[in-house]
Parts: sequence; structure tokens; C-alpha cells
Amino acid sequence: MLIIQKGESAVSKPSYSGLLLFKMCLLQSWYGLSDYDVEDRLNDSLLFSYFYGMHIDEVSPDHSNLSRFRSTLYKN
Repeated sequence: MLIIQKGESAVSKPSYSGLLLFKMCLLQSWYGLSDYDVEDRLNDSLLFSYFYGMHIDEVSPDHSNLSRFRSTLYKN
């Protein structure tokens, strides 16, 4: 049985910051963006990357990470 600790993925990579994902939700709401659109903006816009606090060489969360985070927020 695979046991995953909170804060890491199934392949033992560190998970994305909750603050980062929350900021994605904020900008998504402010600009009326879909999950796919906010992911694209994070990868393409220096302004969005600066707001998120990500470095240019970091991999951004994809739309499925954002969707799961939002679902978890609404459940609690």
C-alpha cells in the first residue's frame, strides 16, 4: 500500500504551496479565467509570475492541481 504524506506527491515530489494555489484562485476570480487560462497566464505573463512569487525556471501548477485545490477548499 502506498502511503502519501501531506505535502508530497505520489512520486515524492514536494507539493505546490497552498498560498500559490490560493493566489491562482484569486486571479482566476478577478479576471474571469478558466483553470486552463490561469495556467497559461502563469506560464506566459511575468506579471502573473511575479504576483505568484514564482521564479522563471519553476514549473507552474497545472489546471488539475488548481481544480483539486478548489474542491478541497469548498469541502471544508
